[in-house]
Amino acid sequence: MAQALALRSSVPQVVDPADDFEMDELLIFDSVPDHRDFGIVALKGLVAIYDTTSIYREGIIEGSFYVRENQRPAGHRPWQDWLRDEISHPERNVGPHSPLTTSREVVRAVRWPRSDKDSDNWAFRLASGFTDGPYYDWWFGRDVIGKVVGIYRPQAS
Repeated sequence: MAQALALRSSVPQVVDPADDFEMDELLIFDSVPDHRDFGIVALKGLVAIYDTTSIYREGIIEGSFYVRENQRPAGHRPWQDWLRDEISHPERNVGPHSPLTTSREVVRAVRWPRSDKDSDNWAFRLASGFTDGPYYDWWFGRDVIGKVVGIYRPQAS
C-alpha cells in the first residue's frame, strides 16, 4: 500500500486541483464500453473513457477534456527524413524498421490567450501545465481522437 501511495504522489496530476473542472461532470462506468467508438486512457490516476464520435457531433467545447494521440517510429526519426530517403533511394527499403509507437494524453480545450484577432483559435492545456496552441479548427481531426466522457469505476466487491 505504501508503494502505491508513493507512486501516486510521484505521478504528475493532469488536472490542477485549483482548476474549475469537476469530476462530477463525467459519467461513471462500471464496465468499459465494448464498442469501437469508445476507448480508454489514463487521467489523473484513473481510467477515463473517451468517445471518438462526439467531436464530429458537437465540435470542441471549451473546458472539456480530449484525448490526443501521437504516432511515430520507435527510433524517433522525423517522418520527413524517411520520406526524403525513400524519394532519393527508391531501389531500397529505407522506411522505419519497427512498428510505430503510439502515445495518448489527456488535454483540455481552452481559448488561445493571445490577441483579439486570434480569439477564435483554440489551444490545449497539457498535463505539464503548459499551453499548446494556437490550434486551428482544420487540425483537430489529425491528432485529437476523442472526448473524455466518463470514468471507469468498477463496483467494490
